[in-house]
Amino acid sequence: MESDSASGSGSHFSGSSNPNQHPGRVPASNRPRNASPYTTAEFARMYEQSARARRGDASPVGARGPQAPHGAQQGRFQPRSGGDGRSVASDATSPHATSTRPQSPISAVPGGRVPASRTRRPGGNPSTVSGIPAGAPISRMRRIDEVPSARQITFESARPHRARAHIIARIVGVLLLLFIAFSGFCAFSLYRDAKDITSTSKNMIEQAKSIANKAKSKDADGIRATASSLADMSADMRRKTDGIAWQTASLVPVLGEDVRSARTLVGEVNDLCRNALIPGCDALAQMQSGQLIHDNTFDVGTIKSITQALSKIAPAVKTSANRIAALPEPHFAALGTVIANVRDLLDTAEGPLEQASAIAPLLPQMLGEGGQTRTYLIVAQNSAELRSTGGFPGSIGTLAVADGKITLGNFTAAHDLTWYDQAGFGITDEERTIFGERVGKIPGDTNFIPDFSRSSQLLSAMWTDQKGGAPIDGVIAIDPVFLQQMLKLSGGVTAMNGQVVDGSNAAATLLHDSYQRLPTEYKDLFFGNVAALSFQKIMGSLGDISKLDFAKTTFDAMTKHHLQAWMSNADEEAKMVEMGCSGTLSKDKGAPALGVFAADDTASKISWYLSLNTSIGQGRANPDGTTTYSVTTTIKNNMDPNEASGLVKYITGYNPAKRDVTDMINKVYLFAPAGGTISDLSLSGYAPEGFGMTESTYEGFQVFFATIQTSAGQTTTYTYNVTVPAGSTTTLRLETTPTAQQVAGWK
Repeated sequence: MESDSASGSGSHFSGSSNPNQHPGRVPASNRPRNASPYTTAEFARMYEQSARARRGDASPVGARGPQAPHGAQQGRFQPRSGGDGRSVASDATSPHATSTRPQSPISAVPGGRVPASRTRRPGGNPSTVSGIPAGAPISRMRRIDEVPSARQITFESARPHRARAHIIARIVGVLLLLFIAFSGFCAFSLYRDAKDITSTSKNMIEQAKSIANKAKSKDADGIRATASSLADMSADMRRKTDGIAWQTASLVPVLGEDVRSARTLVGEVNDLCRNALIPGCDALAQMQSGQLIHDNTFDVGTIKSITQALSKIAPAVKTSANRIAALPEPHFAALGTVIANVRDLLDTAEGPLEQASAIAPLLPQMLGEGGQTRTYLIVAQNSAELRSTGGFPGSIGTLAVADGKITLGNFTAAHDLTWYDQAGFGITDEERTIFGERVGKIPGDTNFIPDFSRSSQLLSAMWTDQKGGAPIDGVIAIDPVFLQQMLKLSGGVTAMNGQVVDGSNAAATLLHDSYQRLPTEYKDLFFGNVAALSFQKIMGSLGDISKLDFAKTTFDAMTKHHLQAWMSNADEEAKMVEMGCSGTLSKDKGAPALGVFAADDTASKISWYLSLNTSIGQGRANPDGTTTYSVTTTIKNNMDPNEASGLVKYITGYNPAKRDVTDMINKVYLFAPAGGTISDLSLSGYAPEGFGMTESTYEGFQVFFATIQTSAGQTTTYTYNVTVPAGSTTTLRLETTPTAQQVAGWK
């Protein structure tokens, strides 16, 4: 029943500042005296409708349950402000929306009870509203002045939102402070670690350098201790860069890329120390301990142990080298310098390691393991009388090895071998056409053929035919340039005439000075004597000299063809090819090689004055997928005309075709790459009539050959184009005759 005494002003419903006042609840002191407490339930229902409207929930509370009685409004309840400032309840669809006292039912719920599900107040018990039990009967309609004002609803409902905003702001502030603190920690950690790593890396470099000194002094224990120390230092560096500060910095734009590169670099250095340095230094310690060679005998067991180490070291170095090579270009120059230095170091080590690991597994059988005897022909090529493979065979002898024990036979000059009346030993028609019958008749001319494996087969056959003995298992060719480098390691020898030949004068003495000073009958004998003594000295000193220096000198000579080897065993020969010391003509179309070879036809020792150079230009891509290179080859006579008159004829030569005393006569052979061609060939210089460039083929290669003559101070120049086949994966490389110009001082 509606009370008439509740007609006072609605001002007591204005927004209260009491923080204990529950939103939407009318304080008891502000209710009309005769108002039933149950009217608060009706207010809760309308308040919930208003909250739903703010949330965008279109479903009115009264939409549930049976149809409301006639006159009840089921639309959304909307409070609005009346003219007297009081909030007026209205229905958006009611024609009496302007009435100050709408006579609408209080609820559409049958029985006048308030469902428990609709009486929850914010934070309250779902079963009660303002202490009213759920489902309690409602005896009267509420008065309009009991409706809270819009200001009260807005103000009081906003307070929880403001509280939540303050809490979120505090959380964000705390997180921001934590982030700033963490960033500072990371920056400090990075700075501290970077300083430590820089200091450690410098220490590592110094210790690494000391390994070579320890190797020279045969300090095996010191080598192992240094390797272990380096591994510990690299592990400490890796632990630092694996820390949270470095991981976090890796995520920073720009800087993060360099941090990731630095972490990768440190990780690879640590892997190299564990997987390459430690086993490598252990192998080096074995080599330097005197176990490898003693009393002219190789210890095959030690070699096997070293072989096992090399089989692990080479792949580890290759893997790390590839990963470091793939690092992006750094933004910081200092990091770029470090990466470049490591790359250079690995590039330097990778080649020799691959070569050593390739041949190492076959070394035991090549050294006569199991009691077998292997016999090798040792050839000292004389670069003063040029041949395609390097020089005239000035001294030839045998080396036999059984169970690692080395026995050197007698050495003799190639001139002491008999010339044959008829060309034989299976030379082909192509060889007759390009090189002449001499390669099948004269032992000292077999290496006019630039393929070392083929010329070695012919020389071995002639040696066995004339000297007998065991079949030749291989040919090892060296020249005075290589001997001089090795004598620097082993010490010099005293020749038959009492002259000391060592690492400072061997090449000049053997290739020029001895021919000028000694009587004719001793000239070639002197060369053979010194070559044999030098080889014996080197072999006898292997147990004493630095193995690192020995390996470096050997691999450098192999690369420049001052040391070449052919093996009759197919597997061993394949390893020679892989190591790059076989001197064979490459048939790999994917890695094209141009062959430029020269051989002296002056019958002299005038090649001491020769320099042979070839320059290859930038490749030009062709529409058919091939690539063409512009090439220039020069042969220069570096003799001083004023010097010529004082030279003996043994040096200047006996060929009657010479135009003057300084004239040098050479055969020139240009071999196109496998599957490629040579074109547009032109000559600047002198070629005798009928001996100009002639085209032919050899073993599938296109070949041009000619005879040229070059006087003192003159240069003969060939310009031509070389086209390599489509699908080639590398740029054109050069295979050429090794000369003495390096030690003679010619460019």
